[in-house]
Amino acid sequence: MKNKINEQAREINYNNINLKYYCEKIQKYEKSIDTYKKQNIKNNKKIKKYESKIKSQKNLINKNKKEILKIKNSNSWKITKPLRLFAKAFKNENNGKSE
Repeated sequence: MKNKINEQAREINYNNINLKYYCEKIQKYEKSIDTYKKQNIKNNKKIKKYESKIKSQKNLINKNKKEILKIKNSNSWKITKPLRLFAKAFKNENNGKSE
């Protein structure tokens, strides 16, 4: 009977050691999870910030595209087209001579 009690005591002690070990592991995992959650929150904030910047830049691009289209459809742009072509040809001709 005494041997059986000693055996059960050793088993209980072994189980307590295992329990303590696994409790410590769980605490480490919980700390890691908390750290990852905090990082995730920071990353989500950064993502929202950059999404907002991207949206703002897209709006600016669209605004500029509309303005360019408006300019290209204007009479003054159409009238000065031959001058721009002449200036471009003159520039290309001068670039060829300087080399």
